[in-house]
Amino acid sequence: MSFGELALVQQGRRSADVRADTVVACAVLSAEAFAMLERDHPRLMVRLLHNLLRGLGDTARRLTAEVAALAR
Repeated sequence: MSFGELALVQQGRRSADVRADTVVACAVLSAEAFAMLERDHPRLMVRLLHNLLRGLGDTARRLTAEVAALAR
C-alpha cells in the first residue's frame, strides 16, 4: 500500500489524509530522497515508478468498477 505518491511525483501536496485502524509501520520517502534516488540510482527509480504505476492502475480499475456498480 502506498499513499502520497502523486504528490511526490508531481511535487505537490497530498490531497488526502491517511488514518490507520490498527498499529502500522510506515516508511517515508522525502522529496529530497526521491530526487537523490532519481539522480544516483536511476534503475531503482524506474523500478519504483513501475510499482507505483501498477498500484495506481489497480486503484483506477477498482474505482471504475465501483462507479459502474453505483450507476446500475
